[in-house]
Amino acid sequence: MKTYLALGIKFAMTLFAAAVAALISGLTDWWLILLVGLVGAIVNFIIGDMVILPGFGNIVATIGDGITSALLAYVIIIRQWAGVSVLLFAISFGILVMIGEYFFHRYLKGKKLSTNPLE
Repeated sequence: MKTYLALGIKFAMTLFAAAVAALISGLTDWWLILLVGLVGAIVNFIIGDMVILPGFGNIVATIGDGITSALLAYVIIIRQWAGVSVLLFAISFGILVMIGEYFFHRYLKGKKLSTNPLE
């Protein structure tokens, strides 16, 4: 149950970061924002929280999550929405995710929430 709580918090945080990045860049397709938030949360949870965070620590996992988020956002959005604003969205989304992930990882460790899917 703790894993689902952690994943829910991560999804809400990632969706919020995508919405703020959309406001910064002018993206108006909300289904793309939802898709970026969902895919970003799942991929970052699997790679960043379950693999990188336990082995390498908060800073490495935070940087990895930010870069992964920016690349995923760029790949998802560039297919639907062309323009310079795509790069602005991807960079701002990556930075916002890094900021959020830094505090999320600290929250995970402080609350002893698990990233083990079997719990």
